Amino acid sequence: MATVRKLAVKIETQAELILNDSELAALDALFGYDMDVFFKVFYREMGRVYLEPHEQALRHLAKVLRGCSGLSKDANECRAFLHQVNDERMARVRQIVAGK
Repeated sequence: MATVRKLAVKIETQAELILNDSELAALDALFGYDMDVFFKVFYREMGRVYLEPHEQALRHLAKVLRGCSGLSKDANECRAFLHQVNDERMARVRQIVAGK
């Protein structure tokens, strides 16, 4: 027996954004603002025409990205650890070369 079912078409765009530590910190600073206050000031100073159609998406993006500087902090801690290990290794090499 034949059946008919409705097919749906979904078209979606995805983008991957690669940021360095400074850009990540800047993004975290931007989305660290209370979004209600941000939109109130933005709309008062710049108007509603451009940003208002994107308000809900920006609110969602802010929730997702808030605290993203933690990634940068983790990377900085890792770098500091690797520098410390390298400094200790080089000090040991200098001791060996000096015959101690």
